[in-house]
Amino acid sequence: MNKIQDELNYSFKDLSLLERALTHSSFANDNNSLSYERFEFLGDALLELAVSQIIYDKTDLNEGQLTKLRSKLVSENYLQNVCNKLKLTSKIRLGKSITKISNSIKADVVESVIASIYLDSNNNFKNVLEFVEKFIVVNDDNINNVFNQTIDFKTQLQEVLGAGAVLNYELKKKSGPEHMPTFIVELFINNQLVSQDTGSSLKLAEQACAKVALEKIKNRRTKL
Repeated sequence: MNKIQDELNYSFKDLSLLERALTHSSFANDNNSLSYERFEFLGDALLELAVSQIIYDKTDLNEGQLTKLRSKLVSENYLQNVCNKLKLTSKIRLGKSITKISNSIKADVVESVIASIYLDSNNNFKNVLEFVEKFIVVNDDNINNVFNQTIDFKTQLQEVLGAGAVLNYELKKKSGPEHMPTFIVELFINNQLVSQDTGSSLKLAEQACAKVALEKIKNRRTKL
């Protein structure tokens, strides 16, 4: 358990709380012990509140943008990566009936660990905030990267330009192997070439082009 505490950057006074946070219901049923299910319930609420406070303080995003960013940061797919990075996956206690650790279980464990830290520190929300900022929100660059994944730049660009603007995304080239292709796309606005960018899919390349166009508009470097 010492290695886990080092990874979490938190020293437990009651290690049984951490053990429970890592205990799936299948293991609990097999061994007549307690699972993380109640911890997950509490951790889910604590996580959402902590992420909300941190991104509210760190950004000037509007309500809709904050909601999208928070949704991404507390999503199952995002949290399962956090679980892997914290090296918690190999420590999850499973019963004999479970042969594979799903992303859902990994996400549940992260939420449960948050609850265990909160309970171990006598309901000190400050410790939750520190954990969430260090391992989930991480830093400003991460906020920006995650936020960019939530934005539909194509729709945003059309809204900025107005309904009268004609946008055409044209595939210029596709290269690379089938399992790892690269798409090069050009964006024309009113028949004028405005941007060119790449992506691992046609959709991502188009989104990248739209983002570049928005940045040009914002910085007033190009007249459209």
